Amino acid sequence: MNQELELVMNTLISEMGKMEARINSRMDKRFEQIDKRLEQHDKRMDRIEEDMKMYVNTLVEEMGKMEARMDKRFQKVDERFDKMDVRLDSMQHEINACKLASETISILIQKVDQHEYRIERLEKKMA
Repeated sequence: MNQELELVMNTLISEMGKMEARINSRMDKRFEQIDKRLEQHDKRMDRIEEDMKMYVNTLVEEMGKMEARMDKRFQKVDERFDKMDVRLDSMQHEINACKLASETISILIQKVDQHEYRIERLEKKMA
C-alpha cells in the first residue's frame, strides 16, 4: 500500500508539475501579449506627446506673432494720441490767444466808450 500511495503521490506530483508548466506557459504568453500591448501604448503615448509638443510650440509661436501685431497696433495708437496731444496743445494756445484778443478788444471798446463820453462832455462844456 505504501508503494501504491507512493505511486499515486508521484503521479500527482508529476501531474502538478505538468499543470504548473502549462500555467507558466500560459502566463508567459499572456505576459508577452501584455508587453506587446504596453509597447504599443508607449509608442502611441510618445506620438501623442510629440504631437502635443508640436501643438504647444505652434500655439506659442502664434501667440508671439499676435503679441507683435498687438504691440504694433498699440504703438500706432500711442502715436495717434501723441499727435492728438500736440494738436490739443496747439488748439489750447490758439484758444488762449483768442481769449486774450477778446479781452483786449473789450478793454479797447471800454476805452473808446470812455473817450466818447469825455468828448461828449467836453463838447457840451464848450457849447
